[in-house]
Amino acid sequence: MTPSRLIPYSSLYRFISVIKNNGGLHYSRIQRLSPYLTRIVLFEPISWLETIVMERKIQKHELKQAPIFVLGHWRSGTTFLQRLLSEDDRFGYHNLYKAIFPQMYVSTEKVLRPLMQYGNNVIGAKNPFHRVKLEWISADEDDTGFLGLISPHTSYWGQVMPSSYKKLMLRYSFVDENSQKKYLDKWKSDYMYMIKKLSLHYQKPLILRTPPNTGRIKQLLELFPDAKFIYIHRNPYDVYNSNLGLWKANLKNFCFQKPSQQEVEDNILFGYKLLLSNYIKQRELIPENNLVEIRYEDLFNDTMGKMEHIYKHLSLPNFNEVKPKLEGFVNAKKSKEKTSYNYSSEMIEKVNQHWGFSLDEWKYEDSFLETV
Repeated sequence: MTPSRLIPYSSLYRFISVIKNNGGLHYSRIQRLSPYLTRIVLFEPISWLETIVMERKIQKHELKQAPIFVLGHWRSGTTFLQRLLSEDDRFGYHNLYKAIFPQMYVSTEKVLRPLMQYGNNVIGAKNPFHRVKLEWISADEDDTGFLGLISPHTSYWGQVMPSSYKKLMLRYSFVDENSQKKYLDKWKSDYMYMIKKLSLHYQKPLILRTPPNTGRIKQLLELFPDAKFIYIHRNPYDVYNSNLGLWKANLKNFCFQKPSQQEVEDNILFGYKLLLSNYIKQRELIPENNLVEIRYEDLFNDTMGKMEHIYKHLSLPNFNEVKPKLEGFVNAKKSKEKTSYNYSSEMIEKVNQHWGFSLDEWKYEDSFLETV
């Protein structure tokens, strides 16, 4: 069967279908269609031509080295960890430009990315989720690439249309037999397309990050039996508070719907429990030498020591070669001020009730007394 990406403007049909199948668009959010529609109308011809030229090469390509997966829930330190790893030029990764434009970055990135970065610098654009300068070269998530492809096979549409968040998180965690039969092969096809293209482009081992992968280790090992994994966890009370901020930014800038605060909180509680409980069940599938678990607070406080530990345990390339660059990155980029949260008794009770398994698993029982 011919992949739909080979059909001109098929992404427009997929986009309309995704909206229709996931609760629709609130009338007050109609202006948020503009970036998607503009991108499809303006760039679809370039995307289609690049896809036609590269499709066969991508399908034939084989990864020479298994990827390294950064696992962890949103706001657990996955971004910080991937940024550290991406400082090593011996690895490739999805940057923001590649994730937003997965079908055309080979032919356009050298020209368009500097122009777009210049425009962002002029207006002082900031990343709405991390409150830092928006940089198109910064490491980004694989599932952002699904949105760039206008692929329906990602739970990230649940962040654009929150009424479908739980449904899509369950579907693409493949926790039930029905979702495995109906959606697993389709997800694998789109995911492998993106990863093979990225590997073909870099000709290097890949650092891959997207929180939903935390709950689908079994499926990742089916695709990459020799893959290596770094799981990063963080004080759950901080994770909960930080996710409230993440969703606030999402609702302000990107969401197509208007969920209530209670719906947002329910989605956060549900998603965390789903991903981390699946991780705990499946991590035994990973060979011991291919998995490192690390605590965000330790990585923040002893960045160089923990990075050296990761390199040694996973038998990554010589750490000393990247150490000076990492030290420069840490000195220039890592804030010395830690975010402090106020923990209400209601919030503590809620986290204890829903995420108590995580508190016990990683010994965070008294961590709410700390401020991070």
